[in-house]
Amino acid sequence: FAALQEEPRFQAIRATWSTPLRMLKDFGAGSTYHERLTVEERIAGLTQFWADARQYFAHFDNAPALDWNQAYLEFLPRVIAADTTAAYYQVLMQFAPLLRDGHTNIFPPDQLKDRLYARPPIMTALVEDAVLVIAVHDPALAGGLRVGDEIVAIDGMPVKQYAEQKVAPYVSSSTAQDRALRMYSYQLLTGDAGVPVRLTLRDGTGRQREETIARGSADAPGKREPFAFRMLAGDIAYLSLDHFESDGGVIAFAMHAPQIMRAKGLILDVRGNGGGSTAHGESILQRLTNQPIPRALSFVRGPSIASTESSRTLTWEPMPAIAPARNQFGKIFAGPVVVLTSEQTFSAAEDFVLAFNALERGTTIGATTAGSTGQPIGIKLPGGGWGRICYKRDLLPDGGKLVGRGLAPDIEAFPTVKSVRAGTDPVLQRALATFRR
Repeated sequence: FAALQEEPRFQAIRATWSTPLRMLKDFGAGSTYHERLTVEERIAGLTQFWADARQYFAHFDNAPALDWNQAYLEFLPRVIAADTTAAYYQVLMQFAPLLRDGHTNIFPPDQLKDRLYARPPIMTALVEDAVLVIAVHDPALAGGLRVGDEIVAIDGMPVKQYAEQKVAPYVSSSTAQDRALRMYSYQLLTGDAGVPVRLTLRDGTGRQREETIARGSADAPGKREPFAFRMLAGDIAYLSLDHFESDGGVIAFAMHAPQIMRAKGLILDVRGNGGGSTAHGESILQRLTNQPIPRALSFVRGPSIASTESSRTLTWEPMPAIAPARNQFGKIFAGPVVVLTSEQTFSAAEDFVLAFNALERGTTIGATTAGSTGQPIGIKLPGGGWGRICYKRDLLPDGGKLVGRGLAPDIEAFPTVKSVRAGTDPVLQRALATFRR
């Protein structure tokens, strides 16, 4: 359009086109990190998140006791007093959890991640009401830390008291199972990379000891084979669908399709799948059925109109229907299928389980899923941080509620303290027993 830049009619079109960008521009748009934000910037960031949630958030009913306006007023003096950007985000990150939604969060600038989110190279989990070490990713720690060790205290504080006081205020979740996962797995040991964490541990014999462990970085990886495939006893094919952030699972299924098609049964493991794109999950399902793939019923908030009593009324509008996906790959696997689920099954992975259930294609085994799906809008906040707010309300194909509840499995099965220490997988064992029956 270079030749049209000086044309008055073209300039008029551009002015009209840019109007929404000017109207809806985030306070943090173009903002970069610096150690201290002005008080005006701090108030603007809080106001931006509060106002956008008030207008777009889809799940206020999951926080029935929340007065969102009063919460804003209570947080105003706190953000005004937070004179550093780090202190500001530590306050702001406690605002979003009030909405009780896993897709509604506030995140600090990248420059603060290792100050707030660094963690040691281990994984923990709440198992049978005990907080256990379930993975040790650094061989250098193997002498002092072992899988199955129980964490009794953190920095001298009983572990559950520590989780409630130090972690829970920053946890965004809509269900008890997702809250426990975030408190005792994802966020339990996060903190400043320069400050080690002191753990009081108890082993399987009851012997208690202390270990001080350095925190690594916010991106400390867990070492595991992605999209693992293997053939199990009884000629049962197993494929771990670790995420739907890419088409890696679809590629893995296609790669192993010759073995899968000859198998007597198939296990698809989405216990650690945190979501991504629903389309990738649908591509897997298309290889299991010739039926159209069911989807959630999706709605967004409509305009708030005034009723005859001059009060506002909340309305909902269905999102535009998209033609359901169908098998595009020819031959399908028609044998029995089991899907393994857990509280880590989240977002697009829940869409996958939802469709699998609606198709009545097989059996789900494990634990109830996280109970959080939907689509968030992104918000740029002052100082380089950002937030997101879930604006899409998803229901089950029959109209039932999903967010705030999760999808219960057909057969419940859970890890135990004994199984963690023995290195066994009772959920997978239960699936294999189901095939044998």
